[in-house]
Amino acid sequence: MVKKKNKLGIRSSDTCSIGLNNVKVPKENVLGEEGIGFKIAMETLNGGRIGIASQALGIAQASLEASVKVFKRKKKHFDAPNIKFTGQFNLNLLICQ
Repeated sequence: MVKKKNKLGIRSSDTCSIGLNNVKVPKENVLGEEGIGFKIAMETLNGGRIGIASQALGIAQASLEASVKVFKRKKKHFDAPNIKFTGQFNLNLLICQ
């Protein structure tokens, strides 16, 4: 195993590269047919992509909600926080952007 990758974003699982040279696998331990390992690996990764997309969507939603809370509390109009106003025009613009 080589050095652990320094990733952006979700860091709950480590990612490392591995290299195998001159490895002999007994016939009974071979998964699928010889020569289609890359295809099997890619198909396996496809299942995880839906989960990663769901996580990214959840993170984006939480970021938007946190931003709206800060905007309501800190942004001021007429020397009063936005939360004091009933109009949602500015918040809707923030959400749309």
